[in-house]
Amino acid sequence: MQTVRSVTSRSSLQTPRRQIEIDGIRGWAALVVLLFHLVWEVFGVIRPSYRSPLIHSALDGTLAVYVFFILSGDALSLTFTDPSRSGLNERVVVKRYFRLVGPILFSSLTVYALMKLGLTFNHKASPIAQRADWFGLFLPFKPSLGDVFRYSLMGVFIDPTFQKSYNPFLWPMGIELVGSLIVFSVGMVYRRLVSPLTVCLSASVYLMILGSVFSLFFVGISLGILRAKGTFIDLQELPFGRLLCAFSLVGLVGFNVFTNPYVTPNDAGRYAEAAVLVFVLYASSDCVGFMRSNASQFLGRISFPLYFMQFPVIASWTSWCLVHSQAHPHSAWKSAPLVIVTSVIITVFVAYGAELLEARYLRALDRWIRELFVPASGSRGADHSPT
Repeated sequence: MQTVRSVTSRSSLQTPRRQIEIDGIRGWAALVVLLFHLVWEVFGVIRPSYRSPLIHSALDGTLAVYVFFILSGDALSLTFTDPSRSGLNERVVVKRYFRLVGPILFSSLTVYALMKLGLTFNHKASPIAQRADWFGLFLPFKPSLGDVFRYSLMGVFIDPTFQKSYNPFLWPMGIELVGSLIVFSVGMVYRRLVSPLTVCLSASVYLMILGSVFSLFFVGISLGILRAKGTFIDLQELPFGRLLCAFSLVGLVGFNVFTNPYVTPNDAGRYAEAAVLVFVLYASSDCVGFMRSNASQFLGRISFPLYFMQFPVIASWTSWCLVHSQAHPHSAWKSAPLVIVTSVIITVFVAYGAELLEARYLRALDRWIRELFVPASGSRGADHSPT
């Protein structure tokens, strides 16, 4: 009896109802994407030092997006990989599309309003930043409310190069939606699989070799299974665990420094790098503790709006700073670091306000979905969707 209690206690420690370190990692990844766009993309051509190998390693926006996909696979699979849960929740499946559409629509409406008010300056900023291939491609159309809804409800998921894209930074959303459906499909048969870990690891390796980004969602599920088995707890308790994690992180940084920053999206090496990075973060008690800290949890709480709302800020405020600095050479806004810092601060404030609205939207969405499934499930329990 004592042994049973001990095992049960350890299991509860290994698999808390919500793995909040996932939120923390997602928050820092969102911040990295923001800094990547500001440092590497906005100022990288006119200030070549901003595109040094070290900055590429620290602010690798593509790698951060790949980490997003892994975290989504992990978080969405918690409903069936976590032993304390009953299995795939149909509410999470129905909720997923609307979970993504809400922030997309809000972001697109924000850009629409800025365009109507004449507050988007990306085209004027394009020759100043020497980024006709980036700034110059954004918003090449007249704003239309009908186009906002067509883009937000369907276009963003179907074609990442949608002609009337109100937020071109949202190209991962189609991948995210399809990846979510893959996770849910695994959840439907998970309890019938003899060895779910073998299946998911095999699928992730096979798809990675083929250069498919969907391999990352299988990586996320695999990490969830390993967590349920107590693998990360065991690794955190190794005598030289901290040293191994430190060496692994240093190795990843070194690999990234010497990696071509312009690799194609379908790159198996980069997918593997993202997988190893998340694995090491989970295996390090220090990293997990940091990701559960208040600062990381704040970033995690605003991670979705931080990602979704950075384009409106860059297309308006950041672009205006570039235009203003050319017209006024002695202006303080000539300073690239000042523009970057203020852009980050504004984006964080905007994201915080958007998160408050998002929280109300999600509560309303949860109520609607609970009512929708009451006749079928007979349960009014809270939906503890992890993402």
